[in-house]
Amino acid sequence: MVCCRRREVRLLLKGKPPLDITKEQFQELVGPLKYRQYLNYFYGITVEEAILLTVKEEVRKERQLAALVKEEDTAAEAFRRIYGETQPILLEQFRKEKHYRRLKSISLSELKELLTGFSNSASSTMINRA
Repeated sequence: MVCCRRREVRLLLKGKPPLDITKEQFQELVGPLKYRQYLNYFYGITVEEAILLTVKEEVRKERQLAALVKEEDTAAEAFRRIYGETQPILLEQFRKEKHYRRLKSISLSELKELLTGFSNSASSTMINRA
């Protein structure tokens, strides 16, 4: 049971599959079309997380200079700069569109689905900011 939990954590939090196979073996197992879809999803999430962390750090530095540092404020401001709204507002809109229940917390899979849905939005926002 512990072994299964370890595999789940490894997959969900580190993005590492439970099987130790090469990318070529994985591509052969899922086929070229699904492999391309997997790469699009994987790199979309990875880039999305990198953009969010970068903007969050930018906000933190700005606020540190102004002596206004609060971690939760930097996360909210980073979301607002990237997506035009804070994460709670975006989450509420997302759940409403998907007909998901309104909960006090968010699962990792729901968060990744939310970020995937906004990746195109973030890309166009970052291009417009440049």
